[in-house]
Amino acid sequence: MIAIFVVVVAGLIGAALSYTSATARMGNRSRDMVPAQALAEGALELAFKRWQIYMVRTGGSQIPAASDLAGTTIINPTDLMTKVNALPNHDGFTLRNIVVTPVDREDNPVTDAAPLSSTRRQQISSRIAVPGQPGWSGVAFSFRATATVSSDYVLETGTPLQITVSRYFQKIQSSLFQAMLFFQDDLELHPGPQMTLYGLVHTNANLYAAAGTSGSLTFASNVSFTGNPAALNTISIDTVDSRGYVEGVTATLAQQEAGNWSSFNPPQYQTNKSSQLSQVAALDPLGTAAQATLPASQQNNNTSGLHELIERPVMSQSDPAVYATHRIYGYAGLRISINRKDATQPIHVYQPDTTDPTWASDYHTDNSTEIVPAAISNKSLPKGATPAPPNIADQIISTIAVSAATAAPTAGGGSTGKGDIMDFREGREVNLDTIDVSKLTPVLNAYSSYNGVLYVSDITNADSNLETSNVDAIRLKKGGVLPNQGMTVVSDGAVYVQGDFNTGTTYKADLANGAVGISTQPVSNTGADPTKYTVTGYTQKPASIMGDAVMILSNAWTDANGHQALSNRVATPTTFNAAVLSGQVITDPTTGKASGGAHNFPRFLENWSGDNLTYYGSMVELYQSKHWKGAYGSGNVYSPPNRRWFFDTTYLTTPPPGSVTSTTYSRGRWVPY
Repeated sequence: MIAIFVVVVAGLIGAALSYTSATARMGNRSRDMVPAQALAEGALELAFKRWQIYMVRTGGSQIPAASDLAGTTIINPTDLMTKVNALPNHDGFTLRNIVVTPVDREDNPVTDAAPLSSTRRQQISSRIAVPGQPGWSGVAFSFRATATVSSDYVLETGTPLQITVSRYFQKIQSSLFQAMLFFQDDLELHPGPQMTLYGLVHTNANLYAAAGTSGSLTFASNVSFTGNPAALNTISIDTVDSRGYVEGVTATLAQQEAGNWSSFNPPQYQTNKSSQLSQVAALDPLGTAAQATLPASQQNNNTSGLHELIERPVMSQSDPAVYATHRIYGYAGLRISINRKDATQPIHVYQPDTTDPTWASDYHTDNSTEIVPAAISNKSLPKGATPAPPNIADQIISTIAVSAATAAPTAGGGSTGKGDIMDFREGREVNLDTIDVSKLTPVLNAYSSYNGVLYVSDITNADSNLETSNVDAIRLKKGGVLPNQGMTVVSDGAVYVQGDFNTGTTYKADLANGAVGISTQPVSNTGADPTKYTVTGYTQKPASIMGDAVMILSNAWTDANGHQALSNRVATPTTFNAAVLSGQVITDPTTGKASGGAHNFPRFLENWSGDNLTYYGSMVELYQSKHWKGAYGSGNVYSPPNRRWFFDTTYLTTPPPGSVTSTTYSRGRWVPY
């Protein structure tokens, strides 16, 4: 019995020792995994920064192949591992490998060679909510980042301890036109007219919002701002909450419009303020980050901020991808250049160089080929030769009335000579090249290469970089019916839109003084129902107008009255259905000049006398106006319309052609490995 007892006890002691040893080993292993995992996660953080810089500097418009991401100029695993392994506090562990791979929706590696086709891009993307941006969504492209760390010692099994950590990096592109108001600079709504703003409202700066005592301003959806605490020093009448949000008015406007601000009504929120209002990170149209700013060697006339999005590139200078791949010019299927000093051919029509690989893959190229009008080429035909019939260039040229006016810019920002109209906000004469959209629409419907984006610029008085002057502008007239694909019109100068736009309005012969004769128009012009904003039977098209400044002229506008006092420039009800991307002249405390607020973002030149302007669309301010810099003011400039403004909900699924996007780079969820 004693022998048996001794054996049993010995066995139990051995088992206990074995269990204790195993437990100790497990404890040591668990303890060792903590610094190993920390090292792997730190490596992924550095890889994220490098990946983000690469995506920004290449414009972020393409999804690189795995081989690109492993290249020496991007993630550079060898260099990254050297830097990470040189860091202190991880003795006994080494980063062995790090890989960043584009993946599809099912987490399969994307092995296609870059650049990817538009179809393939759609196949591997998904729509998700934008992290940290309430109400915003975007198209996401995912990358799987994996880091492997192992111990420098060998386990009893004869192998090192190894841990692999993996997570997603995501590039999310969000159309700015999914917001009713998107402002890069301060967004001011005061003394706010009585209105309810439907759709998202966002500013990458400060938000100032309130209504006069006789009205109310209501936000129906999410409102977000980035905010700058320093701006609080400019507040005179305000209520500032703990997050720095200002309900009130800048000191400049309080002084200028003191009579309106003896008291005011704070904005209302349709649900409640706490759930609708957020202070967020900036939504960046270029996807740039502080650590990814351009080298000084690349900063030139092609890098002058977000205004570059509507400019043509200066071909003689480098055009960094962060700008080049976002230029709307590069996406335009038709490009029109007007030079009235060229008596032989004042209008030139161009199409993208479709042999450029970037156009073939991503429908973006700065390279153009001119479409020579048959009317021009026929002039050099030998005698007796059969002339060529009119081509697309001839047809487009026939829809444009080039200005015969003589206004020219002066050094002080004014003008000499006589323009087609006087812009009383600018205080100078303006030449208008007029596009008859009712004639252009059937031409573009029959042109197979039209992609919905038309870039047009008047370079008659341009500077050395061929940027338009401050006296030459484009006018869109009779724009009731747009091409089937929709229409985005872009100019580096100003765009004036005369009369109903994208409403189905039809026309008859022009009236006296050049006034437009209207045959049919939407009920929104003639009755009290703003929801009937198109003519029965017309399907509204996706549309946008982009320029240095955008002016809305009513159905009653005539150039004959364009030089007259405000009492002669009398508006009539008008409906405008298009997004507007433009600049503003921001409030300047040093001069006392105000921006006029977002409610004056589209500029007016008439006495609306309480008539309705019915608007369905989205308003985006990305830059300060570069050429049309006249300060906001009433007086002889305009009197406001009744603003019946609505967000166009079709933009949530079908934004206008060439829409500008915000790019967000984020760290996605951790992935089991």
